[in-house]
Amino acid sequence: MNFMPGWQGKRGVRVAPMPGPMLDLDFVNNVGILNGVPSDVASLLTITRASTGWAERSDGTWISFAGGTLRRTDKGVLIEEARTNVALRSQDWTTGTGVWGVAGTVVTPDNAVSPDGTQNADKLMEDATNAEHRIRQNVAISLNQTYTWSVFVKPNGRDVFALRCLDQAATGDGLFAQFTLSTLSAIVANNGNASGGVAAITAYPNGWYRLAVTGKINNTGTTCIFDIFCMQAINVSTYAGDVTKGCWLWQMQAELGASATSVIPTTTAPVTRNADVVSRALSGVGASYSMLGQGVPLAPNPYAGSAETLVQVDANTDAQRWVLRRQVNGLLFCNLTGGTGATFSPAGTWATNNEGTIFGTVAPGDHASS
Repeated sequence: MNFMPGWQGKRGVRVAPMPGPMLDLDFVNNVGILNGVPSDVASLLTITRASTGWAERSDGTWISFAGGTLRRTDKGVLIEEARTNVALRSQDWTTGTGVWGVAGTVVTPDNAVSPDGTQNADKLMEDATNAEHRIRQNVAISLNQTYTWSVFVKPNGRDVFALRCLDQAATGDGLFAQFTLSTLSAIVANNGNASGGVAAITAYPNGWYRLAVTGKINNTGTTCIFDIFCMQAINVSTYAGDVTKGCWLWQMQAELGASATSVIPTTTAPVTRNADVVSRALSGVGASYSMLGQGVPLAPNPYAGSAETLVQVDANTDAQRWVLRRQVNGLLFCNLTGGTGATFSPAGTWATNNEGTIFGTVAPGDHASS
């Protein structure tokens, strides 16, 4: 049994023969049961991840996990693909490092408690000049690829902020995303040859928000100019600053992919979080079994060329395999393949205004969605 990247496990997975031994994994409560014997979940799994990883607790706090350990919190288990944060000094916004530059703003380091529970959030305040009020980093990127740029922001007198990603070789090409925190609303403009712009805003406890913009800037060079703006209002980026207003900042991320993933702190060089590989050999569980699972698929990937596998159970052969996939459009798809004499009895539940299909036929139940 393999749990694939892109899955936030909750209730977990129960695999049991009919009748016979049983494997029950409750990720939220950290209870694993194998053949009636309880233990912690991690002891029943094989976990491979050759790097540190982070995961979020239900109170919004981010915590780190050593390489090769299961990223389990009270929200469940987090399993992700490999990603690299190419932004430098992701949690150090001071200008003395030569990475960040400011215009119309002043940075005070380690001024507030960040989402990791420590006082390492930097304060960015406007100065009184009649100009833009922003902070900037030039980030090395690959040519013509889809990136997601994200940052955690806590407002201090301002309600509107913006993220801008420009091609340094052709500054007319870029993405400009604007966010209104009080209404959790976001808009994005594809300027010049930029395309596919999508903006997202997520509220966190203690007044924090994660702002993200995804798209292609269709860059002709390999450097992106990334700016974070304090805004007076939507479409008002140049104004006489107010020295009592600004924000706190934590964890800037620039990653190749169509959504923001868990935090990947950096200092002087890009950092890669390797993929989580979580598996369990089903020897002793039986050859004929039922499977029950509950989880939350992560954000759909509109740029994926094919469906992405989330959970897979097999007998080391394509001829006998149970696969749960996330389609390109974000829908969940379960595929069952059996050898000679194999039989399946599919069953499922879904939320109001969602629908399910079995062998291409709409299943009975609530499917009032369009």
